[in-house]
Amino acid sequence: MIARTVSSPDWIVQESPWQPERNQAWESVLTVGNGYLGVRGFPEEPFDAGPTRPAICLAGVFDQVADGVPDLACIANFLAVKILLGGRSFRMAPGRVTEYRRTLDLRRGLLQRALVYQDRGRSTRIEFERFASMANHHLVGQMISLTPLDDQRAVRPPQGKSSKRLRLNDSFCGST
Repeated sequence: MIARTVSSPDWIVQESPWQPERNQAWESVLTVGNGYLGVRGFPEEPFDAGPTRPAICLAGVFDQVADGVPDLACIANFLAVKILLGGRSFRMAPGRVTEYRRTLDLRRGLLQRALVYQDRGRSTRIEFERFASMANHHLVGQMISLTPLDDQRAVRPPQGKSSKRLRLNDSFCGST
């Protein structure tokens, strides 16, 4: 795993092995939040192996719907990424994912996902970390680590900006 410190098992909620058919339920259980915003435990990459409901919601921001019952309003998914491995887009699929683990450390408020992805005879360890800061409620962090396991091919970050910085405030939230 990427993190160097680990909380006691009493603070850990973990999905292992991979259960794509129960993904939406795990997304709910593995939500991170800080009182200002909540981020469901959805995959960062495009996901079509099971049900998913990516959502980042702000406290106190609602949409009016036809039946008159307010619904939580979601903001743009600024955590979405497209990962290319050997020129092909990474998408989790049964038969290609091994050593899967998605963990929420409740003590540290850290969501981690680690897996080995196999494609065209190559294996790559992919690790994700995500948190919503308690010190700065407008800060959400994400880290992704790619490690080739069976060859020495280069792993390079995408061209352009290596990070995104968005300001989350009332003017950013609008109806979609």
